[in-house]
Amino acid sequence: MKKEIYRFELPSVLKVFCIVVAMVLLFMAAIFFHKQNIITFIVFLLLGIMLVIATTYKRIVFFEKMTKKINICKTYLGLAVSNKKIVLDSQSVLKLFVEKSVGRSSMGYTEVSGFLTLSITGFDVGKNKRLHEFILCSEHQEEKKPEFLEQVKEISQAVGISITEK
Repeated sequence: MKKEIYRFELPSVLKVFCIVVAMVLLFMAAIFFHKQNIITFIVFLLLGIMLVIATTYKRIVFFEKMTKKINICKTYLGLAVSNKKIVLDSQSVLKLFVEKSVGRSSMGYTEVSGFLTLSITGFDVGKNKRLHEFILCSEHQEEKKPEFLEQVKEISQAVGISITEK
């Protein structure tokens, strides 16, 4: 039986912002259509549609206890775009670590933030039989880290593997 152990959706504020920007792009597309500038109309129309579609992004992680498989599914508009299956064994390890993110500022490269990340080692079903590390989930917002740590504990209990911190 499949059990959902993690779900990520874009925050509501970001969804609303993207939809507002998409509506502006679609309004501009209508203006260009009336001016009979078809190429610009098509570009703005496609950008608006792609932005609306991007707001439907979801990342869902399922676990099948009987077969010890983890399924990482990325969806847009409810349709699976990416589906990765991982088989766990006795060598599998859950790692919790801080992944540093580097960004550019006016003074050059500066460290922006650290992403608290949970990864697991396992075998990729469709690939060779080597042990790989797969990222299950991450969180970078400081106020959401206690929630994230609770989710990580639930994932660890569901999978039956203890967490090692790096």
